[in-house]
Amino acid sequence: MKTAIVTFANDFSRYEAGEQRLRKSLIDIGFTGAYFHYKNFKEIDCPAHEKVPYAFKPYAIKKVKDMGYDIVIWIDSAVYPTKKFDHFIKYIEENGYVFFDNIGFVIRDHTSDNCLEYFNMTDEESWNHPMIMACLMGFDFRHQITNEIFDEYYKAANEKAYGGDWINNDLQVSKNPKVRGHRHDQSAMSIILAQKGIKPIHPNSTFFAYYGNPGHEPHADTLCFLSQGF
Repeated sequence: MKTAIVTFANDFSRYEAGEQRLRKSLIDIGFTGAYFHYKNFKEIDCPAHEKVPYAFKPYAIKKVKDMGYDIVIWIDSAVYPTKKFDHFIKYIEENGYVFFDNIGFVIRDHTSDNCLEYFNMTDEESWNHPMIMACLMGFDFRHQITNEIFDEYYKAANEKAYGGDWINNDLQVSKNPKVRGHRHDQSAMSIILAQKGIKPIHPNSTFFAYYGNPGHEPHADTLCFLSQGF
């Protein structure tokens, strides 16, 4: 089994600082898999962030997948391991993937009208499914369903599905004033999972938490990743 971690951090200093913390943490816990850090869009043949926000995620994952890695773990540069995570990898191997519930948020909270239209999801339905956290995702590409999920995620990396503002103050991403904004690849993946009947797992009782978030404590002993500012 070939396992790889992939992240993207360009020339913005705070992302580079996060990547350096991630890299050091992997060394400190003795991670023996491959680690790929991409720094620019040309490396992964990806549209610019300004054109298709966060398209670099599926493009970076695909580049590593195409190298022949079985398990590919996407980690944002703000996320880092706190201890060995063999049990996390085992979960991905057994289930084919891992996605975390963005507790308290549903798809429509942060999804544009254009994105819903791209995926043929109604406004009503979008309020009934959870939003995920796309800062930490795992894929075991030896599973057919995982390849189906990823192929849709990669294909959706276009201006209609991923494009849109973070906020909706002027109704620029949705005519529905209850919509707060758009979350790009995260919105797209949340819809894909919902349409396939896949529910994300609870983060804090499993593997992942935001640092210093008292609203979701206590953390389980199995927790092995944190997201923290730089």
